[in-house]
Amino acid sequence: MQGASKHWDQILTGDLYNAKAGASAGYLTWSQWEVKPGQMHAYTELTKSVFVPILEKLLAEGTITSYGQLSEDYHTGKLGIVYDYLTVPDAASLDKANKAFEDAFSNPAIGDAVRALTEREGHRDYLTRLRFMTSK
Repeated sequence: MQGASKHWDQILTGDLYNAKAGASAGYLTWSQWEVKPGQMHAYTELTKSVFVPILEKLLAEGTITSYGQLSEDYHTGKLGIVYDYLTVPDAASLDKANKAFEDAFSNPAIGDAVRALTEREGHRDYLTRLRFMTSK
């Protein structure tokens, strides 16, 4: 039975994050990125300088309710896996947040920077509906 199981455990560390206090339902979306060897610091700095200001604006507007960046603290797989996530209260807010990132990636310099720091094959996007979430 154990050999057929698709179960794994992860211990993640978050250094970049923020949230609005409160409770609601909504959606959690996250992207998995595989950062190239030796590029983690540059990827984190790019996130801080380009994406955190976008996320903070969306948080202040109420479009998103939280965001963060997680990486494995205890590695069970490839090194350099990063999860960037955000939560939104409804589908319209998800569309607005996605549009903000589409606008950012339309700048060739930002798209080129992300491509230079990450492996395309290691990218995945996920979406989960949340029935209840709370932040303090």
